Amino acid sequence: MVRHIVSRLRYLAIAALLLPPLTVPAKTQVIESVSVDLSADTLTIIGTGFPTKSKPSVTLEGSTLTISSNSATKIVASLGSITAPGTYLLAILGSSNVVATADVTIAPSGSGQGPEGPTGPNGATGPPGPQGPAGLPGLPGFFLTVVPYNSSTLYIYGQIVSCISTCATNGSSYYLTKLTSRGVDPSANPSTWIQVSAAGAPGATGPAGATGATGAMGTMGLPGAPGATGPIGPPGANGATGPAGLIGPMGVTGPIGPAGATGPAGATGPAGATGLTGPTGVTGPIGATGATGLTGPTGVTGPTGPTGAEGPQGPPISFQGTWSVTTVYTLGQAVYLNGTSYIAIASSLNINPATDVADSGGHWEVLALQGAAGATGAAGAMGLPGTPGATGATGATGPAGAQGATGVMGAQGNTGPAGATGATGPAGPSGSSGFTLLSSFVNPDATGTWYIPPIGQSAGPGNAQVYPGGGDTLAPASCTVIGLVVRGIEPNSAFVGAQSSTFTVRHNDVATSMSCTINNPGTVDATAACSDTTHSFSVTAGDVLELEFTQTAAAPQVTYSTELVCQPAS
Repeated sequence: MVRHIVSRLRYLAIAALLLPPLTVPAKTQVIESVSVDLSADTLTIIGTGFPTKSKPSVTLEGSTLTISSNSATKIVASLGSITAPGTYLLAILGSSNVVATADVTIAPSGSGQGPEGPTGPNGATGPPGPQGPAGLPGLPGFFLTVVPYNSSTLYIYGQIVSCISTCATNGSSYYLTKLTSRGVDPSANPSTWIQVSAAGAPGATGPAGATGATGAMGTMGLPGAPGATGPIGPPGANGATGPAGLIGPMGVTGPIGPAGATGPAGATGPAGATGLTGPTGVTGPIGATGATGLTGPTGVTGPTGPTGAEGPQGPPISFQGTWSVTTVYTLGQAVYLNGTSYIAIASSLNINPATDVADSGGHWEVLALQGAAGATGAAGAMGLPGTPGATGATGATGPAGAQGATGVMGAQGNTGPAGATGATGPAGPSGSSGFTLLSSFVNPDATGTWYIPPIGQSAGPGNAQVYPGGGDTLAPASCTVIGLVVRGIEPNSAFVGAQSSTFTVRHNDVATSMSCTINNPGTVDATAACSDTTHSFSVTAGDVLELEFTQTAAAPQVTYSTELVCQPAS
């Protein structure tokens, strides 16, 4: 019984490149099928290009077969001793190499297997498999936490450290790109730590600040010892006292007459007899305030008062240079503008610090005004007056006596004791914190929509980021998202072209109104930017944020950087 054998055909082409010039290349020998007839002890090869001028050399698993007949399309040979079931290598040999091969299978007796039929059409696509299990939650981010580097501390992905004094090269900050790290110097290992800020050169000395306001008066010191009393000057000569006349009624004040000429001084009359003491007259009206007395000696400096309670920790200061309208500033960042430095007390974009302070806008405070020449200080305060004595009883009105001579100035009264120092008021409550998320990535080489995390650095979106949720990032604090800023640059001259891309902020898997479209012009190293500071929305710590990214062209290669600002809730 003839058993048709299904063969997996293979052939080798004879290369004509090695033949001498002007030699006609040999025909390519191709084996199309092989059949075995065990009852007739024959093996039949069907194909094309077989030699006809001489019998070809055919081997089966290395044993040479005897050729009984041959033509250009058919070779019949004897099987010889190979009759056991199995698969064997059939080869047609040339003068120095193998020109065609095929696998020949001898089936067990009675299998009745026919030749291999043609390949059937592809079956219908099966239904999609079930949804795979959810992946493990990602590690929490460390968005704005900056800590001094310590070689014994274990750091995890996303943390930022500052090299203050413990690194080989100090003064810069670094971002961890590995899952964990301990004892790896950030300044010497760029494959593990990415530098996010470099140490700046010392700035020029700023102008002198304005003279500060006069501090509160210190505790009054103990009174100094009174100085020695100076000698009393000699009294002037008193004129003779004339006789006291009766007090007449006061007449109507007449007009002031012209000043008369000064008459000659009269001779001094004899002293009159002393009159009886009249009753005490009614207290006269209060006289005009006398001249200010001499400044008393400065008292001894009093003891230092108790130290007040320590105030709450203020925000860190990060100097950002000259203020720019295109930069988003966050809490604690300081800028320089027209000779004055300002510190941000809330996140802002394109809010002039000087105007904001003047209008009490609540985004900036003055850190140091431009100094001017201070004015001459005012004279010291006058010493406190002594305690007045008790007021005596009012006596009856007596006749007006003659004007007595001015008495000698009395000694300076002792300074009264200082009041007790008031208690320190309680510290105000700490303000809530905000955050800024920064990311950068290279766009994919296809059109469509992707979902990007708003923090971190990557070569481009992965396959999983074509679905919503592929860029989910947890918000680290409760605050109000106030601005989205996107920048793009085409750095590769081999892949430039006009590109229009839209970025939309998603909150808890729902697209928000915060969105902007950036249009790159298609010029190498040319930059473009877009922003949205009109829309805002509130987030709670633990909410999910991601960026929805859509592009209209596949060829241009654009490196994008994004900035998402969330300011503390007021």
